[in-house]
Amino acid sequence: MKEFWVRTLRRTPKWVLLLVAAALYALYSLGEKLLTGEQVRPGHVVGAVFAGVVVAAAGFLTVRWQSRRDSKKPPGSLTATNFERALASGNLPGDAEADDWVPKLHRAIRTERIMAWAGPLLFGGFTVMGIFLAVTNPDYPWFWVLVTGIFAATAIWYPRWVRRRRVKLEALIDHFSGGGKHVSEIR
Repeated sequence: MKEFWVRTLRRTPKWVLLLVAAALYALYSLGEKLLTGEQVRPGHVVGAVFAGVVVAAAGFLTVRWQSRRDSKKPPGSLTATNFERALASGNLPGDAEADDWVPKLHRAIRTERIMAWAGPLLFGGFTVMGIFLAVTNPDYPWFWVLVTGIFAATAIWYPRWVRRRRVKLEALIDHFSGGGKHVSEIR
């Protein structure tokens, strides 16, 4: 299923993706106003669409800049794009060198160990804050109810995601023969 979406996004013209991203941002911005009880005027719509185009364009320019910067490096080098592709596919780039990749993979595992407990605490705190805001705004609590549900789901889902990502990181380390210390030896 993921391959279908990747192929679809790669075939879709960039201007269509920009318009979709701008529309989603505008929908979020206007939806927030409606769900919190504010009046939506034509000026708000124009402002939300304009802000959506600006935010989407900034995102696309950032991605383009990063891909150009990454394309100047050798194919197996450690870049953010290569790192994420390796994690998603489970395969390292053909020219990947253990001296570059293994320390980065170990560092990612150490970071994820902290995030395994910090992430649920953070999103749990946001959930509590959302409940407080929904209760203190009884006339229009729907935005905060929706946001609270999203934060609660993220707090529950996050530890599972971190565990799955850790297994993928360990598998990438195992691709290197004699790739340094094993994950269990890192403290």
